[in-house]
Amino acid sequence: MRNANACVPPPPPAARRRHPCPSMAATELHVLGYALGIGLGVPIGMVLLYLVLVHSFSSGNDSFGGSIPYAWTPSDRVNRMLDIAPVLKGDIVYDLGCGDGRFILGAASRGAQAVGYDLAWFPYAQARFCALLFGQGRVRVERRDFWHADLSSATVVCVFLLPQQMVHLQRKLLREVSPGCRILAYRYGLPGWQSQVISKPKPSPRRILVEAAAAGAETRANVEA
Repeated sequence: MRNANACVPPPPPAARRRHPCPSMAATELHVLGYALGIGLGVPIGMVLLYLVLVHSFSSGNDSFGGSIPYAWTPSDRVNRMLDIAPVLKGDIVYDLGCGDGRFILGAASRGAQAVGYDLAWFPYAQARFCALLFGQGRVRVERRDFWHADLSSATVVCVFLLPQQMVHLQRKLLREVSPGCRILAYRYGLPGWQSQVISKPKPSPRRILVEAAAAGAETRANVEA
């Protein structure tokens, strides 16, 4: 995550791509993989299953800037984010693109109420299953586009989006969240929102950004991980 610089948000594009790689290139790659699989004698059913799994893992929320690539966040970084916010008993935590649910489960273990959104079928199913087993009745997982979710009750919001999507998220946060809401933006920051480095244990391109979301809020910081 690079420190955000002041900028003028671009107008919403007519269409955004869902991944750093162009959608057409990804489609061509899948077709090529299918052709190679057939050429190597791989059963058609196995090739089709592969394509379905690729789609189920990568079908993220895509209202702006394309869908979100699915990636697991290491548990130690999840715990650091929970500590930095900090997430406490009584907090209402939203994870926008919750993946397998490890952040919302961690929040629930600290006494918070947690809500996770994801559109990808496999991570959603995994998060739902884990929430039933370990959520202590404090975790709700929904398969829906978080861009249409109401975040007004949130005290903590966690998100991992691509840079072009952060502009739109910033507008949504400023419209919906209450003063004092803490925003944990993993890797990519929010344009124009200043930050301070709390610690830098080792060089790494990954950072955790904590922002006070309300207009006029002063507490903003990021941690490199």
